[in-house]
Amino acid sequence: MSTVPGPALAPAPSPLVGLTGDQLAELVAQIATRTEQHPRVQQPSHFEGERTKLRIFLVQLGIYFEALGWNEDQHHKKITYAKSLLRGAAGQWLVPYVEGRLEEDWETWGQFVETLKLHFGDVDAKETA
Repeated sequence: MSTVPGPALAPAPSPLVGLTGDQLAELVAQIATRTEQHPRVQQPSHFEGERTKLRIFLVQLGIYFEALGWNEDQHHKKITYAKSLLRGAAGQWLVPYVEGRLEEDWETWGQFVETLKLHFGDVDAKETA
C-alpha cells in the first residue's frame, strides 16, 4: 500500500518577522538580562533592635540591595524590605507607623537609615567597633 504525498505544508510564520533591527536588539538585550547570572547573596538577618547590631544589619542590607541591582532611586523598595525585617523592639517601634498613628518622617533610604540610627544606633560605637 503506497501513500500519496499530500501538499507540502508551509512553515508557520515567525513572530520575529517584521521586527526592526532596533526592536530585535532590544529583545535580545531583554533576554540576556533575564538569563544573566546573579550572585547568590544571603538575605539579611532580622533586626531585633539591639544597638550593637544595627551597623551590621545596614551593611547586610546594602550588600543585598547591590546584588539585586536596586539603585539609589529605589527608596520605597529598600525601605519596605528593611521594615519587613524589623522584629522585637525594632518591630514594636515600627507598629505605630504601619498602623498610621504616627506619620513616617522619611522619604528616602538615607532618611530611613538616619531614623534607625537615631532610635537604635550604638551609643558607644567607637568602643564597639
